[in-house]
Amino acid sequence: MRYAEEHSLIPDGQCGSRKRHQAIDLALSKRLVWDLLILQRRAAGWISNDAKSCFDRIVHWVAIIAMLRFGLTWRVLSSMFNMLSSATHWVRTGFGDSERTFKPPSVIPFQGCGQGNGAGPPIWISMSSVLIIMMEAMGYGFLGVMLAPLENLEAHKAQMVAEAKDWAEQL
Repeated sequence: MRYAEEHSLIPDGQCGSRKRHQAIDLALSKRLVWDLLILQRRAAGWISNDAKSCFDRIVHWVAIIAMLRFGLTWRVLSSMFNMLSSATHWVRTGFGDSERTFKPPSVIPFQGCGQGNGAGPPIWISMSSVLIIMMEAMGYGFLGVMLAPLENLEAHKAQMVAEAKDWAEQL
């Protein structure tokens, strides 16, 4: 993640699982944009992708290609994804760990990066960053990030509205 941040490989619109980014910032930006669109009676569309079960649906070869872009080596990625695809799993709940285990069938390995191992957020960021960049290249997207101290929040809100209005007028 450090390499990706230093080399600007993560688009600004990617707010999840990053240092100095909070969901409330994106929520405020979204609300202000919608208010501005309503006031100006402009048409718009919005896709909110909470990526339900995204970690479990990650295809390994796609993730490997995306993570190579983030500076990881083939050797590291091969080791990690071979382990993920052949690991023995237990189910953990509030009642404890399951006694029975499960593992992938020998022919078709499990995909996904699993839950709770710490690799999920960086893997998802590497993949979703590519998707966001592709959408922006096709002319879609919106940048809505606001990092502001709480003591000047009202001034920052006013500035955000002014900037959003300027942005909308340029369209």
